Amino acid sequence: MQPGDRVRVDRGDVTNEGVLLPSTTRDHLVVKLDGGYNVGIDRTEADVEVLESGARDVDEGADAGGGEASEITFDSDLPTISLISTGGTIASTVDYRTGAVTAQFDAEDVLRAVPDLAGRANYRGRVVANILSGNMDPSIWRELATAVREEIESGADGVVV
Repeated sequence: MQPGDRVRVDRGDVTNEGVLLPSTTRDHLVVKLDGGYNVGIDRTEADVEVLESGARDVDEGADAGGGEASEITFDSDLPTISLISTGGTIASTVDYRTGAVTAQFDAEDVLRAVPDLAGRANYRGRVVANILSGNMDPSIWRELATAVREEIESGADGVVV
């Protein structure tokens, strides 16, 4: 059984089927379900059946959130772009211990996700909130407006929220 295999996992009265993902712990399996969600399953008393070996290519380093380290260098000839996060889907990553999605964000994450951005500008990241969109309210809008102003005042040529 390897990451990328299509598996069926029975544990108690629950059956999950999907693609096995890398896990950061030997105690849990992480399965990407057909609907796109991930589930973390305690291996204790889990019965795993491999339905198809190598069903998907899985880059273990990148999918586990531990991809190659990137280094952001600043070039005075390029514009500076501030990337501001408020959480939500776009700033989320998978916690491979549990299968849960958590909002995390930094400029390096953006460059790893969209490598074509590298060398086009200087990037810096800032987290204003780690919330779901439905939890956005006027107090966070004010924090966001303050953050945008501060980024521009500190030399950002552009701001992406």
